[in-house]
Amino acid sequence: MSSQQNQNYTQADYLSALQAAMKQINPDLSVVDGDVIDCIFKATAQVLSASALNQVDPDSFWDISTKFGSDLDSFAAFLGFTRLAGQKANVVLQFYLPSPSTSDLLLPVGLQVNDDNGHVFSTTGQAQIAIGQSQINIPAEAAESGTGYNVEAFTLTSFTSSVSASLQVQNPLAASGGTNAETDSEFRARIKQNLFYKQIGTSASFNESLLEIDDNARVTTIGAQKWHSQYGPLEPLSGANGGGIGMVSNVPDAQYVYPNSSYLIKNSGTADQTAYSAGIAYNFNLSKPTQPVFEIAPTGSLDLSSYSGSALDSIGAQIGLPRNPGTLLTGMAFFSVLSSVNSTTVIPAFTSFSIQGNGPFQLTKPAYIEPLAQSGKAVPFESVQPGASGLSVGDNFYLNVGSMVPGNLYGTISAFTPGQEPWSDEEYRSQLLDFLASQSGLNSGEMVFTAFQYNPACSRCDIPNGITNRVDCFIDGSLSQSVVESGLIAPTEITASTSQQWKTEDGNNVPAGSYIQILGTPAVSGLAQSTISIGGSTYRISLVMGSGETERSLRSQAGLLWQTAPPASGESYVVSLIQNKALIDSQYQADKIAPLGLDILVHTGIKAEISLNLQILPMTNATQSQVQSSLQNLLETYFSSLPFGAFINFSRILSTVQSSPYVQSCAFAADSPLTVETPYAASSGIFSDSFYLNSNVYPVLGQITFNFGSATSGSSSLGSGVSADIFIAQ
Repeated sequence: MSSQQNQNYTQADYLSALQAAMKQINPDLSVVDGDVIDCIFKATAQVLSASALNQVDPDSFWDISTKFGSDLDSFAAFLGFTRLAGQKANVVLQFYLPSPSTSDLLLPVGLQVNDDNGHVFSTTGQAQIAIGQSQINIPAEAAESGTGYNVEAFTLTSFTSSVSASLQVQNPLAASGGTNAETDSEFRARIKQNLFYKQIGTSASFNESLLEIDDNARVTTIGAQKWHSQYGPLEPLSGANGGGIGMVSNVPDAQYVYPNSSYLIKNSGTADQTAYSAGIAYNFNLSKPTQPVFEIAPTGSLDLSSYSGSALDSIGAQIGLPRNPGTLLTGMAFFSVLSSVNSTTVIPAFTSFSIQGNGPFQLTKPAYIEPLAQSGKAVPFESVQPGASGLSVGDNFYLNVGSMVPGNLYGTISAFTPGQEPWSDEEYRSQLLDFLASQSGLNSGEMVFTAFQYNPACSRCDIPNGITNRVDCFIDGSLSQSVVESGLIAPTEITASTSQQWKTEDGNNVPAGSYIQILGTPAVSGLAQSTISIGGSTYRISLVMGSGETERSLRSQAGLLWQTAPPASGESYVVSLIQNKALIDSQYQADKIAPLGLDILVHTGIKAEISLNLQILPMTNATQSQVQSSLQNLLETYFSSLPFGAFINFSRILSTVQSSPYVQSCAFAADSPLTVETPYAASSGIFSDSFYLNSNVYPVLGQITFNFGSATSGSSSLGSGVSADIFIAQ
C-alpha cells in the first residue's frame, strides 16, 4: 500500500497492515480466521477505520521499525505500553570537620556536592552538626537519572556550594540505584516480545478463550504446578502423622508434591508477620505424598555444635540468616613528599601499604603528585581484608614507591570508618540460635497460613520423569447434539487386565467377561437409545467410557456394553448417540491458541452433586413453600458460582441460607449434613466439615432435605421441634 495523503482507509486496509506487522514481529505465529488474535485485529481495524487515524497510511503506521523518540512513545501508548523511565541514584554523604564544632552548623536541604566528573548530588534532608560533634551522615540524590551516577565510594569530595570553609565531604559507600531510560531499540524489543505473548499460553488465556464456547460456564486449566494454601490452627498430630503438633494438609488430589515449595507463616498479612523456615522451624513431611504434613519442630531442638564453616553457612541459608561477611575499613589520607617533583607523578590505585603495624591497606584511587608540590589531594584507601581497626585520625605512615618520587611518600589519615570483623563460627552459632529463638511461639491452637506446590492427580504431567509440557483443561459444558454411527460388529471381550480401562456411566469398572463394541465417534456423552436391533434380534445396551489420563476427552473412546451375549461379528449396526459439542469446540479452540511444543487436552469435568440436610427455623408468617423456593434459588446460584476444585465451606453455605428473607435461623442436621455424589465413588461421600473438591470436579446443587423447626415462648427449636420433613429432588 503506497503512502497517500487525506485518504480514508477501510477496515480491510488496517486488517491487512496488522497481519503484515504480525509477520514482521513473529513469522512463525499464524493468524487463523476466528482465533483470538484475529478477533483482536478485526476489532482494532474496525475502530481505526472509524477514527481520525484513517488519514494515516496503515503500512507506515504499523511499522514499528520506523518509530523513534516521541513518535515511538505515542505509538506504544496506543498499544498500552509506556517507556521505562530512568531512575536517579542515591547515596549517603558523610560531612565532617577537622575538629569538634564550637557552634551548631546547619546543613540545608539541597546542599550540592560533586565528583571530578561533573556528577552532582543534592542532600534530600536537613541536618546539623551540633556543638561538640564533628561529622554527620545525610542521604542525597543524583541531579539526573542514569547509571553514570552510580559513582564509586570516596569520589564525592567537592562542594558545588559550601556552608563552611572547614567542612569536608565524602561518600563512604558507592552510589546505587541509578538506571538509564529505555532506549528506542530496547523499547521496540519489549513491545515485540510482550504484545502478543502477554496472555497467549497462560492458564488465564486458555480459561478466557474456552469460556467463549457455548455452554461453558466454568473452566479450569491444570499444568505441572498448582498452589494449595490452607489457613487454620496448629493441632496435635496423631502418631501416624509423626506426633507433636502441626497441620495436616487438606489437599484432596495431589499425585506429586514439590519438596522445597512449602511456606508456613504466622500472623499473615499483619505487621507481626513471621515466615518460618522448612527443615528448621518445621518439617515438611512427605511420607504420605498425597497428604503432606507440617510438623512443628520443638523449640531448642536444633543442635549446631557439630556444624562449622561451609556446613554452618548452609544451615544459615536454610534459616534465612547468612553469615555476616564483615566490612572493609575505608578512609581518606593526604600524601606529601620530602622534596618536590618536576612532573606530575601518579601513584596507581591498589598500591598496598601498612599503617603502624596494621594492614595491609591499599589505595582505591590513584594519588597525583603535581610538579613543584610537596603534597596532594586526599586519596581514598581501604583495608584488604574485612575488619582492620586500631587506627586514629592523624596517624602518619610511609608509602614506599621506589624511584617514582624522590624519597618515600608521607601519608596522614584524615578520616576513616572502621571495618567489621566477619562472624566467627562461635558468633554465627549464637546468632542463629538467637534468630531461631525469635521465631519461637508456634504452639497448639495458633492460627497459621501454609502453602505448597503440587501436581494434581488429573494432570497428565509426570514430574519425576521430567514430563511437564502437558496441559489439561476441564470444562463444565455439555452442549448435546445427536449423531448416528454405523459399522460392523466386532465384539471386544473385557478381561481382568482390561477391566480398569473402561468405566460404566456410574463410574464402576466394566466386569471381566463382558463384551463391548468400541465406537469411532468422539466426544460421546450418552446414548439416545437403550436397545438396538441387529439381524432381527434386539439387544440391551449401555454406554461405557475409556478411563485413564485421557478420559472424557477427544482422545478417549466410548463403547457399547452388551447386557447379554453380543451379536455375531460382521453384523451391521446403526446406533444413535449423544455427542458433547462443547468438548469438540473447546478442543478446537485450545489447539488454535496453544504455543508450539505444548500438549493441550480438553476434558469434560466431573460434576459433583452436593446434597444438603438442613434444619430451618422460618420467619414468622413465612410459608414452607416460600422457604423452599427461596433456598432452592439461592443455593443453586451459590454452587453454580463456585469454580472447579472449590472449597466447600459449611459456614458459607449456612450464610447463604441465612440470607433468605424467609429464614430466621438455620443449621446442618446432625445426620448426613452434606453428601457428595459423583460418577466416581472415590470422590463421593458424607461430610461433616468443610473440604476441597478435586481439581477437575465442579459442584452443583443436588437434593435439599428441609427439617422445619418452630418458635415457642420466645425461643426457637431446631431438630427436636421438627414440624415437617420435606424432601425436594432437583
